[in-house]
Amino acid sequence: MSSRGATLRIARRGALRHKGRSALVIAMIGLPVLGVTAIDVTARTYQLDDQQKAERSIGQADAALSDSGSTAITQNNAGYYDVKDGVGYDQARRIDLAAGLPAGSRTLTDRRAAAKVRSGDRTVSVQGRELAYSDPLARGIYVQADGRAPRGPDETALTVTLADRLGVRPGDRVALDDRDVTVVGTVDSRTSYDAEDALVGPGGLSAQKNVSERLLVDLPGTADLAFVQSENARGVQVRPAVPVVGLPDPVGGSGGSDTTVIAALVLVVGMALLEVVLLAGPAFAVGAKRQARQLALLAATGAERKDVRRTVLGEGLILGAVGGVVGLAGGIGLGALAPTLLRRFDGSVPGPLDLRPELLLIVALGVVTALLAAILPARAAARQDVVAALTGRRGTTRGSRVLPVVGLVMAAAGTAIALLGASSSEATVILAGSVVAELGLVATTPFLVGVAGRLGPRLPLAPRLALRDASRNRSRTAPAVAAILAAVAGSVAIGTYVASTSAHDRATYTAQAVPGTAIVLLPQETDEAGVGRAARTLTDLPVQESVPLRGMAYEGNHLEVVPPGTCTVDCDVERSFGGGYVSGPVEDGPGVLAAATGADDPALHRVLDAGGAVVPVDGLSPDGTVTLRTVDQNGNPVGPARTVPGAGLPPDARQVVVLAPQLLVEEGVQTRLEALALRLTRLPTSDESDRAQSALADAGFDQSTTLYVERGYVDNYQIGLLALVGGSALLVLGASSIATGLAAADGVADLATLAAVGATPGLRRVLAAFQSYVTAILGTVLGALAGLVPAVALIRATQTGQGAGLPLTLPWTNLLITIVAVPIVAALAAAAVTRSRLPLVRRAA
Repeated sequence: MSSRGATLRIARRGALRHKGRSALVIAMIGLPVLGVTAIDVTARTYQLDDQQKAERSIGQADAALSDSGSTAITQNNAGYYDVKDGVGYDQARRIDLAAGLPAGSRTLTDRRAAAKVRSGDRTVSVQGRELAYSDPLARGIYVQADGRAPRGPDETALTVTLADRLGVRPGDRVALDDRDVTVVGTVDSRTSYDAEDALVGPGGLSAQKNVSERLLVDLPGTADLAFVQSENARGVQVRPAVPVVGLPDPVGGSGGSDTTVIAALVLVVGMALLEVVLLAGPAFAVGAKRQARQLALLAATGAERKDVRRTVLGEGLILGAVGGVVGLAGGIGLGALAPTLLRRFDGSVPGPLDLRPELLLIVALGVVTALLAAILPARAAARQDVVAALTGRRGTTRGSRVLPVVGLVMAAAGTAIALLGASSSEATVILAGSVVAELGLVATTPFLVGVAGRLGPRLPLAPRLALRDASRNRSRTAPAVAAILAAVAGSVAIGTYVASTSAHDRATYTAQAVPGTAIVLLPQETDEAGVGRAARTLTDLPVQESVPLRGMAYEGNHLEVVPPGTCTVDCDVERSFGGGYVSGPVEDGPGVLAAATGADDPALHRVLDAGGAVVPVDGLSPDGTVTLRTVDQNGNPVGPARTVPGAGLPPDARQVVVLAPQLLVEEGVQTRLEALALRLTRLPTSDESDRAQSALADAGFDQSTTLYVERGYVDNYQIGLLALVGGSALLVLGASSIATGLAAADGVADLATLAAVGATPGLRRVLAAFQSYVTAILGTVLGALAGLVPAVALIRATQTGQGAGLPLTLPWTNLLITIVAVPIVAALAAAAVTRSRLPLVRRAA
């Protein structure tokens, strides 16, 4: 047998003999492989190719044609178009979409319009669609789930989501706008699980207003460049089934954004492999130390140093291969389950399970990672003193004095590089600098562990022993600290960026009404009696007060607020202030100010009583006045501008304009009842909102009467932030547990000595708790510092372009949980799983 075969056999026997440590290494290798495999399979499954996208949008058609409203356009491969210079829109024109088709073409009409579907006491706003989806030309847009397709205008098929919301099934009757129809089937949309569509047979949308129409076309040939250009010349927009050679690709389809994504993926995979190396390395090192006598015997019987190295590396090869295969199988299984798990959070419909050859590369990376983790322990085992190993004596090791200096220089340089990338908005440079800074901190961990050990003499026995053990065994402690550092750094970086994005979204959120208020948008002809009828109808809602809001009528003159410093004659005036949209001033009345803006300051009421205006702060002059001008329907000024007393709304109010009633009377501006504001005691449920919409229809209001509930800004990032904290907490607990377990395995002789000198049995638990706490607290604190580098750089990069960018917002709750709570949990977990009985072992002579 060759020496390679012998060393692999010895390595296999060693792996089987120490099953606990082997299982630990397999798990450390397999988990990252599992995670990367699951991400790859899930991403590939949701990544639709051009053919799959086209099938879900236009079925089996070669192209879809729609009227652009212009007489000439130019478009790209996604169908997005620009109107040619010198050519405007003509909304009055009507075009025959089929007029330019070649002979032998087959078409299918696809019509859409907003509609309302009612069943019992529930009414839901939906997309009405007149499409023969069972036609072979439309195959792939919808899939029949139950029943059949509608055949006439009095039949409908509902998407499964809509049918479940209404509580109907095939055979039931529902109201579609102003007529009753029969539900003959349910369908699944291939675009979104959350789609709420009502499909009708031919003629089902003939009475609808604002119907959009497109034509699905089966051509004798293909939709080539000549066909697209000829249709564009008629003002027809073409959505081709496959990209057309000669048309520009969609913006963002390639280029720098792909480079950034690839760089980010390389960073994530690289840091994951680094964590595995940092965690698995000490496991191999401790294993080699536990097998020191066996390896020394191997050397004493004539084996060369390379044979000793191969033995340790062989164990890494075997365990890496097993971990890679186990992780691959688990990742594929998790990727197959991902669409079911994600359906609750994402309505996107995935494609078929997509397994690519790159999965084998992921397994190979797992094996390579195991070999990398075993390299240093293998070299150390090959260089050990045979006599010292056979007698059981330990050598002494000294920490490097150069490594911490190099680490600090790398950390400073990496931070500078990341900030330089932020100034030029280069994401790749930011990522590169962040990696250098993080690797620099990783290099300083042995030195920092040694510094922490110097605090031991000032502490009680258990923490003193824990710090001394960590300092003396830096080759075991430092990699675990570095692994925690890498995990927490990623969590803090992403968490800070997400928290800043959430703060930006909250600050820029534009409410359509005062939060906690329901708005009923009334038809144009609604009178006072109609408003009262609407208010009495909405008994299903928790209404505290109902307030009618009047706005300017569509016809006649309008009043506009002129911001300070803007001309008042023959110029356009922006009607937006501080991010809020002026939808039309409303007359003040009982509760109107509070219902329209959410502000109810007596000072604001006094301005309105004096014939003034309450406006967003940006519309208020420094002297506390507001400039108004009257314009006709075309926006042309009518008469001179006037100045009236004014007051600015507070920042947390809804930014609209409220004018005193006499101002509109003096300027001859007609008003109309625009909406009914309902101040609520609580937010209603979706069932209550659906029933309220039905009640409005029962009260005689037409389909244009819409109920809207302003729920305020909804933070959709909290689940993600909690997931980040949970993920990093698991990594911290895992790394600290590994370090504690290795310390316990490596320190059996020390614990036996403690037992011999009278240490209590509970000391082992307390010692394990502090060993885990020392590792966790050092890693989390350093990781938080490392994670702030890319976070700050990325946020600064958003502030270098146009706009305000993201505000730097630290996720303090997440940081406190990570830095304070997680190390304590790690310590308690280590104490709970550690046996209190101290072992007695025979000490080697």
